[in-house]
Amino acid sequence: MPDGRFPGDITFSGSSSAANANITNLAVIGLGSPVQFLGASTAGNATITNNPNPFGPGGDEGGILQFGTVGGSDTSNAGTATIINNQYGSTGFYANTSASSAMITNNSGGNTNFLDESTAANATIINSGGTTTFGLFLVGTDTATAGNASITNNSGGSTNFYASTTAGSAAVTTNSGGSVTFSDSSTGGNASFITNAGGKFDISGLTSSGMTAGSIAGAGNYYLGGKTLTVGGNGFSDCGQRRDFPTRAGTSPASAARWSRSAAARSYSRASTPTPAVRTPRAARFSWTTLRPSVA
Repeated sequence: MPDGRFPGDITFSGSSSAANANITNLAVIGLGSPVQFLGASTAGNATITNNPNPFGPGGDEGGILQFGTVGGSDTSNAGTATIINNQYGSTGFYANTSASSAMITNNSGGNTNFLDESTAANATIINSGGTTTFGLFLVGTDTATAGNASITNNSGGSTNFYASTTAGSAAVTTNSGGSVTFSDSSTGGNASFITNAGGKFDISGLTSSGMTAGSIAGAGNYYLGGKTLTVGGNGFSDCGQRRDFPTRAGTSPASAARWSRSAAARSYSRASTPTPAVRTPRAARFSWTTLRPSVA
């Protein structure tokens, strides 16, 4: 049984690999040091579990897993590792590091952060009460990307994009109680977003006028807050079942939300008051170009 008072230090450097190691991580700043992958090292096919450490200097702390150093030139990667962030546990990707094809699970209180120019690459990320963050809010200059990752936000889980980060070409599924948000000058890139009933997609915190997304689908709530969402880049948008886009800043409760559909130069309008979801025949799929609430 690991002793949180003496967590030890593990650092991989050069082109070293964790291979098939099984690592339980309790290392926190001030009590040991984070488990680190520096240089061109890789987590290989290891299983790394970041657990809470009640002996940490701050009390509520957990094991820290770190790929690269802030502002560095590291190109280390997570390989095909299985990474689990439990309460207070965290994984950080810095410099030019990559999550590669890892399986990352953020349980309640756990988190994964992509900073600098790092990428989620082809990783599978599941937020089950935990959080995945790209960039630093307000003060960040990060250009990290979600790459081609598969990201799922379950109840209590969230994915947040800040600074100048992008969702790239990722597939982001948000289930009931989960959320995906964009702030600062981040963008959805050409990613696909499926927001199921009870899920939330929110771009109202952008400092820019709007952003792009490859496609949107699902019966969840899409919050624009007066911003413009341009979609259809990957040709998969589907209005098979969609709820009204709830009113936010920039619209009034009585205003209508109008959504333009370029494929047939027609518009889709619904009053902003809650009404039953609209079902469109399966064949009536199309690519949305610009979605923007019009103020009555």
